[in-house]
Amino acid sequence: MTRYCIEIEKEGIPTVVMGYPEFATIIGKIAELENIPALRFAVRKGTARRFNWETFSREDLAEELSRALTGPSDSSTARCETGGATGEPTLAFAGGSPGEVMEAVNQEFNKRHWSDGLPIVPPTEERIQWMLRGTDLPPDYEIGVIEPRKGIATVRTIATNAVMAGARPEYLPVILSTVEAIADHRFFYAGVQATVYSGAEMVIISGPVARAIGVHSGAGLLGPGWRPNFSIGRTLRLVGINVGQAWPDVNKMAPYVSAGRTGSWVFTEAVEFLPAGWDPLHVELGYAPEESTVTIMFLDELTSGHTVEDRCSIEAFAGEMLRNEGSSRHRLNCESLLIISPPCAAHMARKGFTKEDIRREVYAKIQVPLAPSGGHHKHWRYLPEWIQKKKPGDPVPVHIEKPADLVITVAGGTAGSIPRGMFISGWGFGSRMVTKAIDKYIPKSWEKLLKEANTNAVNSCTLTRSGV
Repeated sequence: MTRYCIEIEKEGIPTVVMGYPEFATIIGKIAELENIPALRFAVRKGTARRFNWETFSREDLAEELSRALTGPSDSSTARCETGGATGEPTLAFAGGSPGEVMEAVNQEFNKRHWSDGLPIVPPTEERIQWMLRGTDLPPDYEIGVIEPRKGIATVRTIATNAVMAGARPEYLPVILSTVEAIADHRFFYAGVQATVYSGAEMVIISGPVARAIGVHSGAGLLGPGWRPNFSIGRTLRLVGINVGQAWPDVNKMAPYVSAGRTGSWVFTEAVEFLPAGWDPLHVELGYAPEESTVTIMFLDELTSGHTVEDRCSIEAFAGEMLRNEGSSRHRLNCESLLIISPPCAAHMARKGFTKEDIRREVYAKIQVPLAPSGGHHKHWRYLPEWIQKKKPGDPVPVHIEKPADLVITVAGGTAGSIPRGMFISGWGFGSRMVTKAIDKYIPKSWEKLLKEANTNAVNSCTLTRSGV
């Protein structure tokens, strides 16, 4: 909402942001960063623990609006120090050993808020040029505008952050597509960056490129252990920090944040385990089997069905959705994700189910009685118009407006005696799923890059493996 008010204020129309006292400082900082240091702020009496505007009387509202519009503007918020890789200043570091130089680089980048807190690979000119081999596009080619500071993500700035994240050149086409996706207005990256919710971006790489660069699809796929998955996701995070210039307590409002935000959740489908008649995600979305895509979603919470004895059935999937209290439950304006393990997919296929069958059957079982206020659909004004026309007590869905909004993928481990699925709710505040093609970013030297990636070449380097 603050961003909308800022845009209106830039048009010369006096604007007031209304909110709780605890949001005053961060709203002021966002306005200052957008060169509107005197944005008017009306204080909502009370705290943010209960967003019940019905207790705010008309007299209070009139008083606060009058004060904000007619009184002196408050421009006392401190300007935060920002930095980033977008300007790419050239810094020189010296030390007695490579380790000391590495420590100096990381200390300086952390101090300037150019890092995510983990050690980075120094983005030297040599390393940036090495990374740029991953595409034939010119370095100054603009991929998109990154919120909230509207930084321009060029091929070079993205490659710089990819170096820092520990990525390789053959990952760059996927990374460029992912950045293009977050810059798409449908993804609403401004909201994703600033939200108080603790979700994370989910990146699903679909098609032959995923296998070619080694993206993991098996056990522990949303955790650590696989360089392509983590470094692609970490690059996305660094682009958000350095190009979008988003930083906690400055213009990122989440009080806690999911660990998935460190490197985002990145995986590919286990296409070798897809049952007959089950298409991979990119084919479902209208792309050819030989094409490759990146699909990005902003998701709320992880649940895994531990309270369900039978974890691989229509009833189990629907039960997960009915219990899940993610923000999409009350808004129905985004997609949600169901990841089905390979044994579960095989089990459902033996019962005669396709992906479309699962969507349709689950949707029929997630209908709840409509309540005008409170209950399952308390955010009445955000509901689709066709639901607002329903009468109290009429059945309406939770989380998804229509079956197609439930994205189904097959991935995860094959171990264990119980096949299972995992439902992850969408973020119901305006972010929609976005898919972008990868192939347009692939360089002519693609096969050479892949061959080099599979060649172990270590030059004059002694490694000590301790603790093993």
